[in-house]
Amino acid sequence: AEIVVSSNDGLYFFDRSGMVVDRWGGETRGSGVGDFAFPDAFAIDPTTGDFYVADTLNRRVVALDDEGNVLWISGQPDQDGQIVGFWQLPRSVVVGQDGMIYVTDTFRAQSDCAGTGHIVVLDPTGALVGEFAAAGRTENTFSFPEKMAVAPDGSFAIADRENNRVALFTVGPMPPADSLEQSTYEQSFIRIAP
Repeated sequence: AEIVVSSNDGLYFFDRSGMVVDRWGGETRGSGVGDFAFPDAFAIDPTTGDFYVADTLNRRVVALDDEGNVLWISGQPDQDGQIVGFWQLPRSVVVGQDGMIYVTDTFRAQSDCAGTGHIVVLDPTGALVGEFAAAGRTENTFSFPEKMAVAPDGSFAIADRENNRVALFTVGPMPPADSLEQSTYEQSFIRIAP
């Protein structure tokens, strides 16, 4: 496959002539292992070929190997219309030059950024490394951040929607995730493959 596109029910793989050559996801949108519900973004680790998917309406991040086998799931779908897992609304995911997975969680609007915030960092095994990027309207905060990208020099750009800007930033030493956040994260993490 040459081109990969996320759709409302999974990932579609196309050849250069535009023919679908593979598809990952259930028959329709769903919340089971291997299903997706409006996966807004995905990233591919250039060293392993693993895929990391922001499965937005299932409120989770899913890791798959290069053949589509689920490796781990972080988060869980709503229950009775209530958010019950760690993720609020994961909208973007990128792999940084450091090999870490950076997820934009649009609704994670904490005002304290010491170990919490809109951007959640995971290692390739799915372990929570930390969080940063407090909510707000000032220079060093975000309001409804969405898509994120990594530049060749390792810096990041993010669409900071409600602040009507694109913010450019680098990542320095990060405080570890807050212990309550760590506990909440671990409760909704499932490792599928070794």
